Amino acid sequence: TSDVSRMFNSRLTYSKASLILHMLRWEIGDSAFFQGIKSYIQDPQLSYSFSLTNSFIQHMEAACGRSLKGFFDDWLYGEGTPVYQVQYNQRGNQLNLSLFQTQTHPSVSFFEQKVQFRVYGYKASDSLDFVENITSNGQVIQKNLPFEVARVVFDPEYRIVARHSFQAVTASEPLIFP
Repeated sequence: TSDVSRMFNSRLTYSKASLILHMLRWEIGDSAFFQGIKSYIQDPQLSYSFSLTNSFIQHMEAACGRSLKGFFDDWLYGEGTPVYQVQYNQRGNQLNLSLFQTQTHPSVSFFEQKVQFRVYGYKASDSLDFVENITSNGQVIQKNLPFEVARVVFDPEYRIVARHSFQAVTASEPLIFP
């Protein structure tokens, strides 16, 4: 609280904090998120007192029943964002996706997170949403689909802070970035 310019910095304090809350809600789900918020606000030890980040984290962990250390280490205490490169192809009914991640700042070695994909076919009725936990660089995801893929969308609901690019490759090409 001694650095006023940092405390009221729009990019680092307000925008980043709101985006972290948005991603936390996606990470733990609506029910746990709102239960954690309610519990935090109603905590009598915090009423008319200073609130610390650790208090908030403890309430959110209690609500979802698991540690959120990795999430907060990456997103709150770390800097930067992930940049994903996604390669995909389809062999028969099998969609193959490869995800590669780089970071915009060296304070985070890898952002582990869940990511939603939306796959569209050539017919209006052909689409599929699925969620994957991204835990390693170069992660390969395979999905069997009953339709031919026309387009793949990364994070269609804008739930995470990340940049991304796509590269469609033919079914005979390997899914590897140079």
